[in-house]
Amino acid sequence: MIKLNQKQKIIIAYHNKQKSQRAIARELGLNRRTVARYIRDYDRKRIQLLAAADNSQKEELTADIIQAPSYDTSSRKR
Repeated sequence: MIKLNQKQKIIIAYHNKQKSQRAIARELGLNRRTVARYIRDYDRKRIQLLAAADNSQKEELTADIIQAPSYDTSSRKR
């Protein structure tokens, strides 16, 4: 399970340090697709945040961006 600090490291390494997704995955010991998913999710939410008109939407999106990753385990098979 990925933790919040790993999620932050992925986003910072990709956007600020201009590292490739593959390099980030190698560095953190994660799957390349996991890294791509968190980058894609962050970019989508960032665009929504910039386009949001009222403050309540901005607060919700900001909280969603900085929230720790969660997983839905309700549909897993034993």
